[in-house]
Order: sequence, then C-alpha cells, then structure tokens
Amino acid sequence: MIFLAIDTGGDYAVLALGDTTRPNAVIGSLAFEGRRTLSVQLFRQIDALLAANGLTQDAVEAYAVGIGPGSFTGLRVGMTTMKTLAQVTGRPLVGVGTLDAYAASLAFETPGQCLVPVIHSRRNEVYTAIYVSGKLVEGPLAIAPSELEQRLEAYRKDNTIVFAGERGVIAQCNGVPIGVPYVPADGLVKLAAARLAQGDFDDPLGLLPAYVALPTITTPKQTHPSASGLPSKPTPGLRPPPPADGKGL
Repeated sequence: MIFLAIDTGGDYAVLALGDTTRPNAVIGSLAFEGRRTLSVQLFRQIDALLAANGLTQDAVEAYAVGIGPGSFTGLRVGMTTMKTLAQVTGRPLVGVGTLDAYAASLAFETPGQCLVPVIHSRRNEVYTAIYVSGKLVEGPLAIAPSELEQRLEAYRKDNTIVFAGERGVIAQCNGVPIGVPYVPADGLVKLAAARLAQGDFDDPLGLLPAYVALPTITTPKQTHPSASGLPSKPTPGLRPPPPADGKGL
C-alpha cells in the first residue's frame, strides 16, 4: 500500500511517501520551510514529491498525518488537508504523534539511553517528551526549558541524555542534538506503515490535533469614547436618546 505522510507542526514541513510492502517503507521524502507560506506551498510540494518518484495522486492509497504537538496553525493546515483528501477519496487515514516519530526514527531501545525530542511552542516553552530505552516515560509536555532540565536530572545518573529536534530549542535546553532538525521522515513513515498494515485507521471526522497547550487568545482593548477625558460628541445623523420620561420625542 503506497501512502502519503506529512507533518506540518514545525518550522519545516515534512512530506514522505511510504510503501507498507517495503522493508524500510520509505519511497522518498522532502522538507521545506513553510512557516508563513505553508498553505500556499503544500499542494505544490506534494505534487513535486510525487513527480520526483514517478507517481501521481491516483497512486496514493492511504494518508498519514502528524498530529502534534506543534504549531497551532501548521497542524490545522496539515490535518485539514489530509482529512479532506481522505474524505473526498474514501482512502484510509492514520494520525501519528510528532514526538513519537523522533523516537521511532532514532530507535534508542537499549538500556541507558534517554531520548528527548523538543519542538518550539512559541510560548517561552518547548513541546517535549522523555523516552527511556525506547519507551515513553513522560509527556507529551509543554514546559519551560529550565523545568525540562530539572526533570532530566532524575534520568542523568543511569542514562545518557540525547536531544533531537529543532536546533535553537535544543540550545535553550543546553543539549547536544542528533539527527535532522525537523520531524524525521523515516520515523513518520515507520509508525504510519505499522498502523496501515494492521488496518488500524482513524476516522477523519474524529481525528484531532494533540495541541498539549491551548493557544493564547487575546482580544483588543475597547476604549471608552471619553477615556481621554474629553466629552464625547454625538455621531452626525444620529439623534440622542430621549429623556427617561419620554418627553422630547
């Protein structure tokens, strides 16, 4: 089964083609910077990936999408795109945890290895999780880099701490990075292929982003007409309200 997998929750969007019948599953992949132009670039980049591998949209038999955590806008664009494609075509869809894709790619399954993928949350925090010997032990979390460092102290005695993900975020956590600075395509495809092969599909209508932290929404301040201390003037063409006794009408 040939499938298209994408993750759009980070500074770089990742697209990949996978095949559930291949040992390593990955047919081809690409990554592009899409923070401000994701919705404009996405379909063009999908077509480019398909063309580079001698395929068309008709060859795609299923879809997979990274569900986060990550950028609120990026996740919405990517998930809406893939959910719509799945609904329109009637093809299967599976969601994949973004942080889990890092763990699946790096496959630190031996004792004494602690993997910490990190993604910028744009709230003076990072999205992260802690995997020890290949198993998730904490997270996903949205926490400050300083708090993450404190949490990792409990693991340093018996484990080697390894960071993966966005380089600037890793620097904030005083870590040394390994792997690519965006969601690894092989991890994304590996997890998606396993679910697709088992027939473990998601309902496109019910699949939701794993935001972890809700967006901060602010409303503009409303200024009272006389807040400056000057008397307010009636709007031309509008009559002032009548007195309470009804006179003056």
